[in-house]
Amino acid sequence: MQVDITQSFELINLLPPNVMKISESGITQPQSIVDLHKAGFNGFLMGEYFMKHQRPEIACAEFINNVQLLMNS
Repeated sequence: MQVDITQSFELINLLPPNVMKISESGITQPQSIVDLHKAGFNGFLMGEYFMKHQRPEIACAEFINNVQLLMNS
């Protein structure tokens, strides 16, 4: 299995406009969430990125804070 965020960008235009779009592949940077949101995604599924950290709850909180900073800038 290969994880690659570019697949989300390639597939979004193939999805019907009236469905919720969730990206779940290879998200490792807060900027990726911003870019996916701008492309039309409604949600994001992440897991592996946080599980690689000793304190996933802290990594998650920091990631969310960074996304919010980027979205508000």
